[in-house]
Amino acid sequence: MRTAVQAFAAAVGGCDSLSVTPFDAPLGLPSALAERLARNQQLLLLEEASVGRVADPAGGSGAIEALTEQIARRSWERVQEIEAAGGLWALLRDGSIQERLAADAARRAAEARVVGVTLFREAAEASLPRDLAGTGGAGPEPARPSVGAGEAGDFSALVTAARHGASTADLLRTLEGAGPEVRVRPLTIARTAAAFEEGST
Repeated sequence: MRTAVQAFAAAVGGCDSLSVTPFDAPLGLPSALAERLARNQQLLLLEEASVGRVADPAGGSGAIEALTEQIARRSWERVQEIEAAGGLWALLRDGSIQERLAADAARRAAEARVVGVTLFREAAEASLPRDLAGTGGAGPEPARPSVGAGEAGDFSALVTAARHGASTADLLRTLEGAGPEVRVRPLTIARTAAAFEEGST
């Protein structure tokens, strides 16, 4: 149900392309049922709901326009707050961004209303089988080009390496000797339903 709503919202919002992920994909290789549902959701939205044939399905909606204006205004206010505090890099270094995101995640988890998880949950529902061995079954990661230590100051060499698949971590490791080392606390990825899942503490 959630993937169908998300797909509809993406289409109505004007996404350029859409791919619905099977609902059990986080547990490993998706089941045949999950793949079929994911595929059919896209076909239903395209062929029956015809959301792809309307240029702007939400155009002229007062509610949508009001929400869009509200999001834009609050986002700009937040950008101004960050700039006034010294910029994003300064707030990442002192941990302010990380703390705010963690607090927001905790608040959302406490107020969570997730159908099938915290609302309308089937008490006798069996857990989904997990095929963790199949997670990320894309084969070994291909070799990426490296950048020599002597090329750290050569921006064109970094650009070339990036275009050929060098990761951000590769480029950062190359630049470690180009200036003072600065470390920041990594951002924590949080899912609203994680606290309610089997095995969570």
